[in-house]
Amino acid sequence: MGQACHTEECCGNKETTEVDERLMVPWVSVQVVGLVGWPEDMWYPAVGRSLFCTASESPGGEVLLSTQSAKNLAEPLWNEEFSVSAWPGLLEFRLWEEGVDRRVRLLGKAFLDLVDVPDPYVFRTELLLALEAGAGNLGCRLVVKVRPEDGKFPVDDPTCFAAIVDNPRKKALGLEVDPHDGTSLYVTGVKADSIVQTYNKGVSSDLEVTEGCFIVGVNGVSGKSVDLDKALKKSAKLTRAELVVCPAKGFHVAFALDFNGSLGMSFPKRSMGRSVLISNIIPGSPLDNWNAECPEQAVVKGDRIVAVNGKCGKAADLLKMIDGMNRESQVVLSFVRRATDSTSVPETFQGSLEIEDKSRIADLEEGGFEG
Repeated sequence: MGQACHTEECCGNKETTEVDERLMVPWVSVQVVGLVGWPEDMWYPAVGRSLFCTASESPGGEVLLSTQSAKNLAEPLWNEEFSVSAWPGLLEFRLWEEGVDRRVRLLGKAFLDLVDVPDPYVFRTELLLALEAGAGNLGCRLVVKVRPEDGKFPVDDPTCFAAIVDNPRKKALGLEVDPHDGTSLYVTGVKADSIVQTYNKGVSSDLEVTEGCFIVGVNGVSGKSVDLDKALKKSAKLTRAELVVCPAKGFHVAFALDFNGSLGMSFPKRSMGRSVLISNIIPGSPLDNWNAECPEQAVVKGDRIVAVNGKCGKAADLLKMIDGMNRESQVVLSFVRRATDSTSVPETFQGSLEIEDKSRIADLEEGGFEG
């Protein structure tokens, strides 16, 4: 009899505990950041297309958020948030497309179970969007962040890395670089059998110095491209070169062109490698208007065009495609820029590097450099 009473008492306490735990579950804020990883056949052409995302409690719960429509964006950035209890915590996200005919269709969906988010509920994830039909996925991911209501979202903080390149024979490093942005050396190529190629073979892929990255420090020098180039040349007389390298960040934008097919960009007299640097944006141009309407995804001076309508090529080829835009009513341009403006390296990568920041230069330098 005593045992039976003991069991009933335990069961009753268990039910009470479960209720208490549910009442103690915190509320969190969930941020729908945007999309990454769109396949090319999904974002081109994107002119006239609007994308938006909804979030709801699943299954069949109320809609907690419907984002603003992102028009003409190949990879939309919303940064909109809502609050929800972390229990029961299953959220459904749906991606919708509105075409030029105003018809709306569901592209894909993804789920997030907040029960899987560890306390203190500070979390960032990329959710793979599944096709509505259930056969495969869209090939892109929805970036979502979570924080407690009284906390902060995790910060996306891309960093530079240190490349310590041994050069025992005191040779040129074999880097081909473009200095036109005035504050870095954009790597346009790495020569075969060069010192840097040998270095790349001995490090992980995230520490390689490759075409498309930015050198923002050389042997303690940073700031002006001309100073970086001088330091890069001097490195051929040293047995070790200490480089601070910034990875590139890419994005795509779809534009509707005006009557003369011009977006309102100007470029340096000499373009190098496989990109075209934007040296100026004309006030009142379609590109300038785009920047005013979409400041979070503005195209700015110093960005580089690396593809036109999904087609890459040498700088001369890209310029021809850009010149040919006057025969088109719309265009999708792919850009790259430095992933961060910082020239510092995390402590785990610093080694003996000491970078002294110098002021930016206003005028773009002419010509190219090789070190």
